[in-house]
Order: sequence, then structure tokens, then C-alpha cells
Amino acid sequence: MGRGIPQFIPLPREVPRSPQPPTGEHGTGWGTVIHRLLETVMDAPPTDQELEALAETFLAEEELSTELATDAVGIVRSVTESKIWKRASKAKDRLIEVPYTYLKSGDPIPVLEPGVMDLVFKEGGGWIIVDYKTGRMAPEKYQLQLEAYRDAWETMGCGKVKEIGLYFVDHGEYVKL
Repeated sequence: MGRGIPQFIPLPREVPRSPQPPTGEHGTGWGTVIHRLLETVMDAPPTDQELEALAETFLAEEELSTELATDAVGIVRSVTESKIWKRASKAKDRLIEVPYTYLKSGDPIPVLEPGVMDLVFKEGGGWIIVDYKTGRMAPEKYQLQLEAYRDAWETMGCGKVKEIGLYFVDHGEYVKL
């Protein structure tokens, strides 16, 4: 029997949505993907096609569905349109994913305090520290974390911090603490 004319299969009226960004134990993987994309975009803004390919790579590395790449790119692009991102982009002095370890006074002995600051930039004679969050919790839950970043920055002699804040990437909201 020969080949016939291909049959067309009707598509459903509603196009299924891509999987939702993960939460729980896989939520940290999603956060890692978003952080890595934001780091890349701040350093050297890629094209949308390059960003989508990077998103797929980062998702695969975190063992998450590559179908989430479009969602990840959308979130990253919305962050780059935010006021805080534009402020950071204008800054001559800015740092991304800043690892640190400093000796914090403790009782009875000092303690090494490690961490990573997502975005630090200088504006008008002072430093601004921004932490990206992919979930949504009350900003007060992160107060101690951001205060620790400020203390570390100032204790290490990097300069005076004039602002600390959270950027909730899923909601496009910057909250100054």
C-alpha cells in the first residue's frame, strides 16, 4: 500500500501551559537558574535566542524541565525592566553574585560567616545590596539575612551601605528593608 496524504490531527482549543516553576525541594534549582541568568544578563546582555538556550542548559543542569525556559526568560526580561535593575545598570561600580567570608565576632569564639550577595552597586556615595527571591514570603523573614550582608560589606571595609532590599522576581517587586 502506498503512502497517502498525511492526515491532520485537530489541536485542542486550549493550548496546554508549560509546567509551573517548581517549589519545595526543586524550588532552589529554579532559583539557581534565575540567578545564573540574571548574572549573565548583567554582565553581557545576550539576545533572546541566546538567553533561551542558556535557560534550557541551566534548567537541564538542575534536572528541571527545559519547557520552563520561556518562563525563565520572561522573568529575567521583566527584571531587566525594573527600576532597581536600571539603577544598577547605570552604576559604574557594580558586582554580581559576590561571594564573601568574614570573621564575625561571636561568643565564646569568632565565627567565619560565608555568603553570596546577588547584586551590589554604588550609587551616590553609598552601596546598595539587593537579594533576588523567586518565592514570596514576608520581607521581614529576610531582614536578618540582608543585615548580615550589610554588616559583612561594611566590616570588610568595602564602604558604607545606604540601602538593602529584596527583589521578588516572580512578582516584579522591589522591597527596601
